[in-house]
Amino acid sequence: MAITPRTKAILPVHLGGHPVDMDKVLSIVKKYNLHLIEDAAQSMGSMYKNKPVGAFGDVSCLSFFVNKTITTGEGGMIMTDSDEIYKELLMLKNDGRPERGAFLFPIVGYNFRTTDL
Repeated sequence: MAITPRTKAILPVHLGGHPVDMDKVLSIVKKYNLHLIEDAAQSMGSMYKNKPVGAFGDVSCLSFFVNKTITTGEGGMIMTDSDEIYKELLMLKNDGRPERGAFLFPIVGYNFRTTDL
């Protein structure tokens, strides 16, 4: 294991519908006081001990690329239960603005909105 004082988060990847052993991951997260970012892109709908993968982390990511469980051709989704993280993610995807139409940019952001497919 390569956890150092610089380690801020751990990112388990659930592959091909097979969940990571989240009990082990959660014990590491707790022991080292880390954030948990789950990659559930290839296991959407899979469960670990009757809980959906992607429901354990501070943030969880899904991908909608053509080889994933659900596809839109491109793009993805980030999920969180945190209001603080949610608000920051909204600004990141909206060019750094707190809301569309605003011309204040409190942070550097990007145009991560899904296309009009």
